[in-house]
Amino acid sequence: MTPDKYENRIVLFLDILDFKNIIEKRTLQKHNDKFVDNPQGITQLYNCLKIIREHLNIGAQLDNSKRITQFSDSIVISFSVKENGEIFNLISDIHFLVKRFIKHKILCRGGIAYGKLIHDDKFVFGPGLIAAYIAESKAAMYPRIIMDNTILKFASKYPDNEFNSGDWEVGAIETMVSKDTDDMYYIDYFEKAKSDNFPLDTTEEAYYQELKEIIELNLKNPLPDIKVKYGWMRNKFNRMVQEFKKEKYFEIMGIGDTGLKEKIELYQRMTEIT
Repeated sequence: MTPDKYENRIVLFLDILDFKNIIEKRTLQKHNDKFVDNPQGITQLYNCLKIIREHLNIGAQLDNSKRITQFSDSIVISFSVKENGEIFNLISDIHFLVKRFIKHKILCRGGIAYGKLIHDDKFVFGPGLIAAYIAESKAAMYPRIIMDNTILKFASKYPDNEFNSGDWEVGAIETMVSKDTDDMYYIDYFEKAKSDNFPLDTTEEAYYQELKEIIELNLKNPLPDIKVKYGWMRNKFNRMVQEFKKEKYFEIMGIGDTGLKEKIELYQRMTEIT
């Protein structure tokens, strides 16, 4: 059936940063003044894209209003604004996905918006997509996925039926997002990366080390726009280190608990990026 009116939907537009450079530098290598395939790089990128499809269930038959479209380095996810608990699910999925990408030294930028949209198996278009795209391309600016307070209000209005509490829903979301200096909320993969389990293919210590290496490497880039992006990341990372070292309650809770003691030691070993 051909649609003849828009739906009110929550829309995420997600973009893999520097995708062109990733393809050129990782999937190709120079040999005798010619560029040839780099099998290892191709496999790595293929596996990263596979992670997206598997984690987000792209291509699966969904029994709700959620729709997902992937094209090249971009992903669009949308669902009815009245879909109970789905905003929390979206943020949780992307929070986890962003952390998995850190291991592969891949960063994302995105925008979550509310608006009118047509999104089915074949097409996606409408003001809602434009709003999410503008949020990603114009407002996000740094390697972050942003949303405004409107999204949290909808999360409170349409919580998961199992809990039936808007306050609980927003509280759970706030363990994964932070408010930035421009009043935009963003999915926090710095201080709040530890809010849930880390991907099975890495550890908390390895994650923070990999994140630090990404920032330090790119801060060496002389291009001003690159320095600004990774300067933002350095500030977030350094603030995280400062906050972790203040967490005195870990010292109290950690008495007799090997796991918490190890976490305290990890945070004490962490150093800021100069």
